[in-house]
Amino acid sequence: MERNFFNKDQELLWTQLRMLLWPIYSFVESFEQLIEGLISAVQSVFRIDVLDFLPPGSHHHQDVPLKLEIILLDDNMLTALTMEVSMHDYKMIPASSEAIQTLLKKSTVQTQDECCSICLEGLDINVYTMPCNHMFHHQCIVTWLQNSHMCPLCRYPLPLQKL
Repeated sequence: MERNFFNKDQELLWTQLRMLLWPIYSFVESFEQLIEGLISAVQSVFRIDVLDFLPPGSHHHQDVPLKLEIILLDDNMLTALTMEVSMHDYKMIPASSEAIQTLLKKSTVQTQDECCSICLEGLDINVYTMPCNHMFHHQCIVTWLQNSHMCPLCRYPLPLQKL
């Protein structure tokens, strides 16, 4: 997985390292193994093959310093952290019934190739459009909006309170 990090942001680095480093944590028996795994993972993210674009003999190796903070957790700390994260009650927020009744508009499908993105069935009858212009079967989108106030495709928010 080769990436040119220099044109990206720090979030890309964190995302790439998180994906690459997770398997390392499971099998580490020593601090040295952890460091070797980290170095290998970071090198795989930063490896840039520009040699094909440069004339022979005009390139040189250059080290770029990178500081990483390594936090080692023992099993008890990891269990406590996992429990703390799982205790948060994340849930979707439904749209108001008034928003569902007034903002969904009955539509006519122009082409037969379109399908409802919720149930994946063809859009031929009973089609409704959200304010963002995405179309769904009426029952599909009403059921969705009773659980989440956002469009399932673009996350356009419907009001949470009375209009």
